[in-house]
Amino acid sequence: MLPADKVTGRTLFIVGTSHGYQLQIPRWPTERGALEFQQAILAVCKEKAIAGVAEEMSDYALAVRNAVETAGRYAATALNLPHRMCDLDAEERRALHIEDPNTIQANAFIGDVPREEWDQLVHDRNYEPREMIWLERVLAFDRWPCLFICGSHHVDSFAQKLRAAGVLVDIVADDWEPADPSARVVD
Repeated sequence: MLPADKVTGRTLFIVGTSHGYQLQIPRWPTERGALEFQQAILAVCKEKAIAGVAEEMSDYALAVRNAVETAGRYAATALNLPHRMCDLDAEERRALHIEDPNTIQANAFIGDVPREEWDQLVHDRNYEPREMIWLERVLAFDRWPCLFICGSHHVDSFAQKLRAAGVLVDIVADDWEPADPSARVVD
């Protein structure tokens, strides 16, 4: 990890986790872990002198999951920092022909595609185009150093895209989980 005094220019810190911890969903099994995650994100923002918080999330996704808040927006609000939701809503995904991961896998199953190829199909048809949009949105957000929160399965591929665009990347956590094992759940 980069010490705060070594951060210059376009630097982005990534925290990967389960979306269950990223979202505040009252009375949900991940609620305890989500509260701990909020505190962890606040601590990273303070420690790294974060100037803006962005995340793989959309207001549409919040509504679909009956979530009241994200850890990123909570921290940004608490610290009076700008915040940016970077993911696409359902209408944007349809317009860009970005397929749903479950649909991709179902079609692969029906089409007799070998199971070991399914993850690559999901990456190519869903993750890749979405991550390119996040990259555009983070660059347009233009707050450095920036904290980006995303699902753990995006950390490495999104970091590669950022580095290719000239952004210095520091992965704070590739798959954050609560310290208390009883607060952990499977995503």
